[in-house]
Amino acid sequence: PEVLRALKSKVPVKVLYICPEIFNPEQHDFTGINVVNVSKDVFAKMAFGSRLKGILAICKPKVYQLSDIECADAPSLVVVANVEKPGNLGSVIRSCDGAGVDAVIMCDGKTDIYNQHVVRSSIGTIFSVKTVSASKEELFQFLSDHSIKILAASARAKQMYTEYNFLHPVAIIVGNEHEG
Repeated sequence: PEVLRALKSKVPVKVLYICPEIFNPEQHDFTGINVVNVSKDVFAKMAFGSRLKGILAICKPKVYQLSDIECADAPSLVVVANVEKPGNLGSVIRSCDGAGVDAVIMCDGKTDIYNQHVVRSSIGTIFSVKTVSASKEELFQFLSDHSIKILAASARAKQMYTEYNFLHPVAIIVGNEHEG
């Protein structure tokens, strides 16, 4: 599913490797893409992990900047602060895709946005959800420049999230795996 999401999101694909023993390419349109068929043994050596899907792409997704985030209406942003584990970043991106979040900002992260664990755990939504890496200084300047309100969750909060009006620009900040 990750490769198909990348293709659906118009990510430029340099080459597409397909194992016809595992993946049926006839169900998809790969017009204009360099497709290379490989055997199951070759594919197993190329693929990441043990779950062989039969399709692998070498692509160059766009690296987004804060300036690529559209702030005309009321953007909803999720900021992941100091995330360390790529799989966790991918899970957040996948959840944000389901919730309709406009962009994910990784602030002072310790992982590569396009790490294979991020791609896999996001189930390819990394290609459809704008995901940006920024420093704390860049992030706070951006939020200030666009009058985006910062929210954080707490067990001692005075207001439940279900009672909050999210119809204005907002950035929800979540902490990392160790410090919350």
